[in-house]
Amino acid sequence: MALSQYNVKIELREILLKDRPDELLKISPKGTVPVLQLSNKIIIDESLDIINWVIKNNDSNWTEINHNKQKQIIKTNDKEFKFYLDRYKYSDRYPEQSKNFYQIECEKYLIEYEKYLEENMFLISDKIQIVDIALFPFIRQYAYVNKLKFSKSFIKLNNYLDRILDSKLFNSVMKKYPIWSLDSEKIITDFN
Repeated sequence: MALSQYNVKIELREILLKDRPDELLKISPKGTVPVLQLSNKIIIDESLDIINWVIKNNDSNWTEINHNKQKQIIKTNDKEFKFYLDRYKYSDRYPEQSKNFYQIECEKYLIEYEKYLEENMFLISDKIQIVDIALFPFIRQYAYVNKLKFSKSFIKLNNYLDRILDSKLFNSVMKKYPIWSLDSEKIITDFN
């Protein structure tokens, strides 16, 4: 979404995670996505690092609005909420606690996110910011475990999620692309 926001032109390679190509593993042995390989062969393989690279290399008003607050919210989300979210989604892999326990832990963070939306359309502003780009995928993952319960328990977050899912920015990156292979035609896009 950050790449699209700033019309950064890239060669896009759509892959299947269940069939990771060797070319991905050569540049990023973690085998996770997204991965951004720059023309100077520098590899950026964390979402937030890609967002920060985009901001650093483009004029951005995203960093002007409560920059430190955004960084703190993202850090807490990535270190704490995501820990419980993974266990909630895949509770059978984490039998140390019940699925209900992990859900309750997740909800502690969602309650805080819901409070942010009492004053703004997005988490810290009436315009989408870095923090929204960074957090909404995790909020979406939580919501889709039990969408009905989420929509009733977190009305403001549910509306927030719908706003992002309906946004031009989100839809610009959610197009279907053919799966990449060595003999595929290049797909060059700025997502517009």
